Amino acid sequence: MKGRVERSIEALKSHGFEVVTYPRGEELLAACASRLPNCLLMDLEMPGLDGFEVLEPIAARSNYFLALRNSNQLIRCSLT
Repeated sequence: MKGRVERSIEALKSHGFEVVTYPRGEELLAACASRLPNCLLMDLEMPGLDGFEVLEPIAARSNYFLALRNSNQLIRCSLT
């Protein structure tokens, strides 16, 4: 049975979106050095750098709408 991540990737691809995955925050930051994504979906709890540590340098370079939620509630919503 596929998990939420796999189902989300399949759904985005089926609607024509390019989907790139990175197993660690450091790898995402390295990729963002040359090209910022239009949309970024990620877990806040990752190996290595956590989601907040990854978002900080990305947000410093662009404007992002940021919505954070856990399984039960919206935690924070802002325009960075």
